[in-house]
Amino acid sequence: MTKVQEAIKSKMKMKFKDFTFPSNPREIEVITSSNFQSKGIYGKGSATENVSVNPIIIKGRGEFFGDHAEELCLYLQHMLRDKASGELMLPSSAGINVFFTEFTYSKNCIKNSMEYSFVFTESCDKADNERKAKHTIAGKDENAFDIAGRCNLSVSDIMRFNDFQTPFSINEGDRVVLYDY
Repeated sequence: MTKVQEAIKSKMKMKFKDFTFPSNPREIEVITSSNFQSKGIYGKGSATENVSVNPIIIKGRGEFFGDHAEELCLYLQHMLRDKASGELMLPSSAGINVFFTEFTYSKNCIKNSMEYSFVFTESCDKADNERKAKHTIAGKDENAFDIAGRCNLSVSDIMRFNDFQTPFSINEGDRVVLYDY
């Protein structure tokens, strides 16, 4: 694991809308898929084409510890009832506009903790996605080159969308705008 990856893993917390996870979930799975269709072509075999791209699904599980663990779960349960989409910031990637689609939790009385699992589903509404300002949070020792590589952007885009004096004047925890809508 590189130094930047370690910094991101330890410092950047997962966040959905206004809720920042006190510690990152122990597992995060990102599922990306497409639908393909094959058609027979008379005398030529067949042709396959990509018909559609499915929404990205983000699943995970973790644990909240301490006296406020149950309150955190109840707050997330409340957020699930809010049908509006919002920005999900994963510990190591740019934000994605998602719907909170599933949340389960159970109490572990021995460890004084709440174990939870979640599912987020990407919003495929283009108008909704275009209204969201996409950003990421800079990790320890990250510069514009690191962030550009991590987010698949050019350094010039990062410099154009932000007020950084140089590509190296980014500090840990700085909010870095990735797209200018």
